[in-house]
Amino acid sequence: MNVNNLTERVRLEQKTITPDGGGGHNEAWVFANEYWASVRPASGRELISGGRVATEIIYKVIMRRPVGILVTHADRLLWRTHILNVRAVLDGPQRDYLEIFCEAGAPV
Repeated sequence: MNVNNLTERVRLEQKTITPDGGGGHNEAWVFANEYWASVRPASGRELISGGRVATEIIYKVIMRRPVGILVTHADRLLWRTHILNVRAVLDGPQRDYLEIFCEAGAPV
């Protein structure tokens, strides 16, 4: 991976769960850090359900491995105006990079 290919800025957010005092819990997204990354569509498909058409897009995000932060399938990335929900995290060809596969969520 050439550092010059990391042209997009992504924001890593991790979910936190705190008790609400009534037996339930609250979920919130907490900023972890921002990174330079390569963001490319990896696949896409259209789904038809109940007469409605939905589009599913999977993105491949390549970025340097964060120091001191573990990226998991429970995290999300914010890219431009998109929420990218992390679905899989793999070691890149060079171990100092991660390949992260994300499903496009709702716009921010």
